[in-house]
Amino acid sequence: MDTGLEPGLAEGQYYEWSPPNYCSSVAPKLQFTAPFERESRLSMNFYRLAKWAPDGACALTVSEYRTFRIHSLLREGNNYSLSPQIPLAQASSILDALWFPTASMKDPASFCFMASVRESPVKLLDASNGRLRASYRIIDHRERVIAPHSMAFDLTATQLYCGCEDFIEVFDVHRPGDGKRLPTSPSKKSKEGLKGIISSLAINPDYSGTYAAGTFSSSPHAIGLFDPDVGPNPTLFLGHVRRGGVTQIMFHPTRQYVIYAASRRSGYIQIWDLRNPHELTGEFLRGAENNGTNQRLRFDIDIGGKWLATGEEKGTVSLFDVSSATEEQYPPPKLQYQAHDDSIGSVAFHPIDSIALTVSGSRRFERDSPGTTWMSPLRSLTPLLTGSREWEWWHRARC
Repeated sequence: MDTGLEPGLAEGQYYEWSPPNYCSSVAPKLQFTAPFERESRLSMNFYRLAKWAPDGACALTVSEYRTFRIHSLLREGNNYSLSPQIPLAQASSILDALWFPTASMKDPASFCFMASVRESPVKLLDASNGRLRASYRIIDHRERVIAPHSMAFDLTATQLYCGCEDFIEVFDVHRPGDGKRLPTSPSKKSKEGLKGIISSLAINPDYSGTYAAGTFSSSPHAIGLFDPDVGPNPTLFLGHVRRGGVTQIMFHPTRQYVIYAASRRSGYIQIWDLRNPHELTGEFLRGAENNGTNQRLRFDIDIGGKWLATGEEKGTVSLFDVSSATEEQYPPPKLQYQAHDDSIGSVAFHPIDSIALTVSGSRRFERDSPGTTWMSPLRSLTPLLTGSREWEWWHRARC
């Protein structure tokens, strides 16, 4: 008979979950490394993005050569590894990927993810075999099918927000086909509103329905806050956004009035308090001040809201304390360590265990003679990091 109790718990006892614990006093141990399998025609391939599934049982990776991969997380005692599954190749370059909010390997019905592939409708793909479950079509003003540069689910997992050039398309997840268009600017010629490609979307976790959107525009008003109850236009803009184009926006998971953003060609992650949105609260310096890359270098905040981890161009991972407000304008990192020898495209905290996932790689053009340019092969790793007092390379040490 099923009593509803956790295994090993007596009646009257309940399982108590606590957020993963990360130690900033010692660099973590490299637990697992997955070099990219290279072929002659794929010599420039590398991982660009990695995201844990909501249940933490597997990870989704995106490679430069338009392929998704699902990696199962394997554990033997205190050792972890990733088991790669069948590659899910796409017809064109991948712009973004997003897990379904309740995706779990134990529930085949929910085990799926959203895929944005250039010049294709948004796809809902089965994560077990790549089968197309549904598609969501976005048509631009020239009657071409386009793909969004950013995607986000609302907190009820019933609406999908897709960021495109000068508008956001909103879909009812349960009704594939066409969506509702929300222009972010009154017209193409207008200087008002949010202009350019909507490069990042973030839903406020306070269940108010508000969300933030950022663009690749170099305008200082490149991040706007939206309230669906008010209308499609931004209700306010964040001040002093660094020029270059916003690459990522994220709300703090427990202090929902705090928002973080990263930009291209900038070594800073900026911080705002929405109670005073026109002034910066602070900035985290994650690498060189004048970062020269246009590549998206994604950061992450752990589920407990204490740590922010980010990489930079030279392969260094920085760990910042974001558990409370600070009066320092430029708070130093609590931990830094050399994780890769190339740009770190993303850092992802595990939702349950004290482990994290990082990927690296970038495009590099070199000249071997005047007028000749070639792209060099790149080393690219998917290291899985967990805690230990021994350290070789990477991310998250248990105290």
